[in-house]
Amino acid sequence: MRAKHSFEMVSPLWINVDFKGKEAHAAAFPWEGRNALDAAVATYQNISLLRQHIKPSNRVHAIITKGGVVPNVIPAESTLQICVRSATKAELKDLTNRIIECVKSGSAAAGCSTEIECDEKHCYESLVTNKVMGKVYDQHAERLGIYPTVFSGVDVPTGSTDMGNVSHAIPSIHPFFNIDTEAQNHSKEFTTASGDAKAQGPTLQVAKALAMTALTLMRYPETLEEAKKQFQIDIAGGL
Repeated sequence: MRAKHSFEMVSPLWINVDFKGKEAHAAAFPWEGRNALDAAVATYQNISLLRQHIKPSNRVHAIITKGGVVPNVIPAESTLQICVRSATKAELKDLTNRIIECVKSGSAAAGCSTEIECDEKHCYESLVTNKVMGKVYDQHAERLGIYPTVFSGVDVPTGSTDMGNVSHAIPSIHPFFNIDTEAQNHSKEFTTASGDAKAQGPTLQVAKALAMTALTLMRYPETLEEAKKQFQIDIAGGL
């Protein structure tokens, strides 16, 4: 069986942007309007252009959730929802600032105003994998016939999890393992595969490795202390 004691997980931030323009009849008096949909589209295009210049570990997703009611009236309101992901909090802050500049320029081009809301309250932290605990887990996993593997995209962190917040509070690991399916995570096919009887064996083996990792830390205080020291180093380093 193949597994890995952790992937790199990224910090996400959700941004909601409301563009405010001015309604006008799109055929009779278009010059009287200020097209809020244009502002959203221009911002979306700006973000697309920005992708060329961001790190491989960064991700930006955006959708337009409001863009007008009828085509013959210039939209006075539009909404763009953006998700920004980065490997560290410092990178996330920098990328967010660049995204906001994309919003400002798109809004200015269309002559609209904006309201920008960054949902920092529900922002996940990046995952800090404790190397000491990961090593202990790997040792127990191998005894159970679970060996490290290379998953597609393993060197490029892309996902996010609330486990990241936990890992900033206490030493943590977040193992991943193979359940012998070609389906991608977050797909209907993967949901079906993970509930199949064939997936239960690997799941139980990984659970055993996790339990033995906890027992090792309880039994050997020096190992637990080493894990705590590694945690302090990682957090102080701004991961």
